[in-house]
Amino acid sequence: MDARTLAWIGVLIGSLVGGASAVAVLAVPRRLEPAAMLAGLIGSAGAGIAFVRLSAMYARPDAALWGLAILLAALGGGWALAASLLEGLGRTSVSPAPPEPGAPSDGVAVIIVACVEPATYSPSDTAVAIRDLTDDELLETSLGTLPFFFFAQKARYRAVGGMSPALSELSALAESLEPGLADLGVKWVTWARCSGEHSLAHRVAEAIRTGFGRIVVVQLAVAESLYLAAAKRDVDALRLHEHGVDVAYTDDLGGSERLAAMEADRIMELTRSEPSGAGVVLVGHAQPEERSRRNPVFDEQETSFLNRVRMLLVERGLAEAHVRLAWSEWREPDVTSAVRHLAALGCNRVIIAPVTFPLDTLGTRLDLELSVRQARVAEGVSAITMPAWKEHPALTAELRERVRKALTD
Repeated sequence: MDARTLAWIGVLIGSLVGGASAVAVLAVPRRLEPAAMLAGLIGSAGAGIAFVRLSAMYARPDAALWGLAILLAALGGGWALAASLLEGLGRTSVSPAPPEPGAPSDGVAVIIVACVEPATYSPSDTAVAIRDLTDDELLETSLGTLPFFFFAQKARYRAVGGMSPALSELSALAESLEPGLADLGVKWVTWARCSGEHSLAHRVAEAIRTGFGRIVVVQLAVAESLYLAAAKRDVDALRLHEHGVDVAYTDDLGGSERLAAMEADRIMELTRSEPSGAGVVLVGHAQPEERSRRNPVFDEQETSFLNRVRMLLVERGLAEAHVRLAWSEWREPDVTSAVRHLAALGCNRVIIAPVTFPLDTLGTRLDLELSVRQARVAEGVSAITMPAWKEHPALTAELRERVRKALTD
């Protein structure tokens, strides 16, 4: 192989590596970024050196133009190839292996499930989220723009220190729940997400392999989302009846008077110093219009719970006009407009309460805070964003009561 052929191959391969590495830098977890950057630098440098040698070998303008065209095309090809691999991540599903029952245990397993993001940035979880949005026609992507959506999600994690608090709070909640269930024969309390490596189906399979024949799944949600419903279908696919396993699900939390009172108490505690000048924004999740058509009960349950808290606040002395409902996304009014509205009514302290968020997530730690800042209220107006429920005693008491009901009914 002569020097000219090697130079052409160098331009082609170096440019492909450079384009693919650019996608990798945008999409891979932070710990892998240096390796992706190094590969990109080596590839780009190799392509550049090969191009310079080609220009010197041929000493003709048309050869340099052809070399430049191949270099740019290969860069685009490397980008497209790597982006297509990212797209493929969203089509793969992580399903648990068929469980083989372990040595029988006379105890009960309790699994608390919540639809929250992973603790750290995950390209595969991000790909699934992007796929869901594109399937519902809420997002348009192409091979050219797709890596930037991954970069945006990675930037969200970086903005909160690289880690979402949701799973650590969920794990702590599971630990706090366990002591009060020992008298019911509960031997194992753990947590699960709706999808991914620690999905509900994986946890149920793990419990079966451990030997548990009775499992209670606690739904940590005000209303059942489509993601939670899909997680329950994945459990059904395990064909548990073949193993003699009984799985019971607790009800959604939207009908709990205890939790509504808990939220009202938490909010009123922040208004005691000046109740007449306080305004409250009660924030719900909401869902896109297409999902609302498929799952209208979710919106009804969320709205009902929010209005129950609102009614309790008004009964305890807050002005009705000073308590507003808002949505974190997808619906109006949004948090920004609700905060502005209360400030315009003369409220000098606005409390933003993520009422339907049991756990702190990227949404509560980042998106909600940004929505409040965008309101740009007057200097004399303070805005306080409340944390999620976490391990509040009222929540653990409610969950214990629901587990007891599931085991005794």
